Amino acid sequence: MPSTSSGSDRGFALTHAREGMTVVLVAHHVRSLAETATEISKTGGGSLAVAADVSEIEDMKHVADSAIDAFGAVHLLCKNASVGPFGTAQETTLAEWEWVLSVNLWGVIHGIYVFLPLFEDRQEGHEAVRRHAGDGPVERSLRPLLRSHPIFAL
Repeated sequence: MPSTSSGSDRGFALTHAREGMTVVLVAHHVRSLAETATEISKTGGGSLAVAADVSEIEDMKHVADSAIDAFGAVHLLCKNASVGPFGTAQETTLAEWEWVLSVNLWGVIHGIYVFLPLFEDRQEGHEAVRRHAGDGPVERSLRPLLRSHPIFAL
């Protein structure tokens, strides 16, 4: 489950763990990964925390290898990592645009590229893309557009 260290994504991971799933937690921030893993453990759930940057293909390969080494297979992939610019289009720098697309678009593509062949080989597995609307109107924040539309177009 890429990006399970905060917010609704963290809640999604905790819910699945409470329902009996062993969860592979993936995020760029090691501290929040450890906090989520600890909380899952306190509820009796199982997890594996893997620090990774979904915008890097080698990191996603590492996530897959770690999950398979620990649990033998991956049954559900939730591609929910997302970031967004924190200003208007005029305030967003080119570097911020590149960062947003590297996570929100390429992170999903990397997940498909790495995990889909694993699912096909086993003839088992599911993908889920979780995107939320963001936290402000489009004219004030570009997050809703950049978190959802390019991904659902895939």
